Amino acid sequence: FLEPARIIADSAEVHYLTARCYYLTGDYQRAIQHLHVALEDDRNYPDIYELLAESNVRSGKIEDAIEAYKEAYDLEAKPSFLYRIGILASSIGDYTTSKIYLTRYITTEAVPEKVEEARALLRTVKINAMRAIPPEVESQTDFIPHISLMGILKSDNRCKAFLTINGSSEEVV
Repeated sequence: FLEPARIIADSAEVHYLTARCYYLTGDYQRAIQHLHVALEDDRNYPDIYELLAESNVRSGKIEDAIEAYKEAYDLEAKPSFLYRIGILASSIGDYTTSKIYLTRYITTEAVPEKVEEARALLRTVKINAMRAIPPEVESQTDFIPHISLMGILKSDNRCKAFLTINGSSEEVV
């Protein structure tokens, strides 16, 4: 009568599903390994790139995450990929990339609440890109200002961005 269902899956799908399990248990390195194997078999599956990007984020490999999101977007033009690229680029101080992708995100048919957050972050990115190095350290070739976005907080339906520059925080939006 009834026979057990047979699951026929290609190697890419098996490795993708295995990677999801590792991701959900917090073993991001193993997830990344399986996702790279999955990509050897199928480079046209955006979900593989998306999970690879998130695994890289969780592993602290932001540049790799950005590249994976770009690959995912090339295969499936989800606005959320543009948003994530913009946020991640800003977090590592790549304000040019952040500006490009946040601007692209804002012009898509994206979630209205996220568009406002993206606009607030874009204003912050523009401010960061325009900030000059203080004159007293201008001559020091090894000076790299530490600039990071602390967060976007909603209060009274307004978005606010707070920035930390060389240890001091300030509201920028």
